[in-house]
This record gives sequence, C-alpha cells and structure tokens, in this order.
Amino acid sequence: MKHRPPEESNDDATQSARAGLTPRTDQEELSRAQKVAKTAVSCSYASYNTPELSNQLDKNGRRMIAYPCKMCGTRINHPMTDSSCSNLLKHAAGCLKKKTEKDQTRSLASLGVSGTGEVDVREVNQQCAIWCVEAAQPFSALEDESLKRLLHPTVLKHLPNRRMVSKSIHILYTAVQESLKLELQNQNRAFYLGVDAWQSPNGFDILGIVIYWLDESKGRDQKLQSMPLDFIKLSQSHTGNYLAEMVQLVVEKFGVQNKLAGVGTKPRLAEIKRGCHARQHAGPREGHLLSRGPVPGWCTGYQSAQSLKSAQRDLAMCQVLPPAHP
Repeated sequence: MKHRPPEESNDDATQSARAGLTPRTDQEELSRAQKVAKTAVSCSYASYNTPELSNQLDKNGRRMIAYPCKMCGTRINHPMTDSSCSNLLKHAAGCLKKKTEKDQTRSLASLGVSGTGEVDVREVNQQCAIWCVEAAQPFSALEDESLKRLLHPTVLKHLPNRRMVSKSIHILYTAVQESLKLELQNQNRAFYLGVDAWQSPNGFDILGIVIYWLDESKGRDQKLQSMPLDFIKLSQSHTGNYLAEMVQLVVEKFGVQNKLAGVGTKPRLAEIKRGCHARQHAGPREGHLLSRGPVPGWCTGYQSAQSLKSAQRDLAMCQVLPPAHP
C-alpha cells in the first residue's frame, strides 16, 4: 500500500532556502495559503475570508499573508514562515465574544421606550461643554462620582477631562463668533453692556463682557435677554484706561460700539465708564452712551428689581437708534 507524502509545512520555504534552493515567491506562498485555508479541517480558517497578500512586512522583509475576518473585516497579518494559527484563533474568539454580548444587549429604544436615541460619541465632548456653560458648572464637575452614576455608558466611556472641556468651549465659541457678529450688526436696536472683572481660583484675572437687549417679540411684556460677548484674560494692571481699551476692542469687534444704551459695572470698576467715554466718537447720543448702575443678571449681588427696571428703561428709550456718525 502506497503512502501519500505528508503535506508540505509552512517551514518548507525556509528549509529550502537553507539548503540552497530557490524559495517560493510571494504569489506561490499566497496560492499555497489559499489552498490550505480552503481545504483545512481546522476551524482556524473558518472565521476568515480568502487570504490576501498584505503590504505589511515580516522581520525578514517579506510580505505577510492577510486573513480578512468575516465578522469585523479586520485583516489579520500572518508571516509566511509561521505555521502557528494562534493569532487567528485569538482574534476569532474575541470577535465572537463581542458579537454575543451585542446580541444579548438591547437598547431601550428597541423595547419601545421613546426619547432614548443612540448616543453619538462624536457629540459627547460638545454636549459636556454646553452643559458646563449653561449650568454654570466647573469643568471638574464631570469628574464627580455621583454624576457618573447617572450617565449613559457610552457617555461615561468617552467623558472628557477638564482640559478637554475647556478646549471644546473655545472651539464652540470660535465656531459661532462670526454668526453672532452678523446677528448683532443686522439688528437696529439698542444694547446694554455688562462688564465685570474677577480673579479665577487658579490666579488668572478675567474680564467678562455680556450684552443685553429687550425682546420685542413679547409685546408690552418685554423681557431682558442676554448673551456673553467675550471673556478676556488680563495681562496688565487693572487701570481704567486698560480695562476700557479691552471693552472697546470687544464692542468694535462685534460692531455694536454705536448701539450701546448703557454700560453697567461694579462700583469699583466705574472708571471704565470714564475711559469708554474718552474713546467714543462724537455724536448726538454721546451723553446717554453710558448709564449709571450695574447690569442685572451679571452678578448675583446686583440682581435687584431697581437695576432691572433701570436697564429696561434705558433700552426702552433707545429701541430705534439714529444712523451712526463716521
């Protein structure tokens, strides 16, 4: 009885090279790998499509064989001279485990619970930044363990740190700045400016500028609307001229320097008003450009009914402004 010769192993190419014979070419090795994957009884190749030549090189400088996974599409690179299938088996087992866990996990939306759409991981940073801004929360609030227990698992996995939140806020502000400029410049109404300066816990001196206006869509029951214009890190001593210069740069950047009905500041920053007066162009409304009293809604200590009425009265008197003088 004739015995069939044993199938040539993957090490034959190396053995042939050592014996002085010509090694197989890449195409020959690929054809051999495809034949083995097609006829092999082992389950190692069952989870993969037809092998292909990879652009990755092994330690000997030869191209490897790529096995495309049927479940995830990942190409597993395998050296031509390696007869072991351990990396193929390991990847296939990991893919099968992930698929099983996904099949067993059902979202609330699939069970008919509304308002539970899928979470887009690309929006997590943006939504966290918006939450910190709108809720006036410190960036470190996202690191609170009690808050993390309330978050969606996807959000929790991609939760940004405080530096990423700060960077996201800067990006969002830059993205919407041009649209804010156009919106303010196209409005023919009077604005009220809120200015305040303070020192942050980490020692930075900050000048904040908020713009206020009356919402005309409410009819007689007009409400005071507000929007932050800019926050500036101060680099010099807080003289009236320097602070006024910073305020002037911001209002000119947004094109509202000739639409201000008043500027509200803390009493210790009242000298900003005098500095701003000196930098305004002459015009029929110069005398009423800066009103007395703080701006409501800027600092909690100044949210009084009297200051609210003062701001609303100033704005109501200036709803339609005359053309700005050159």
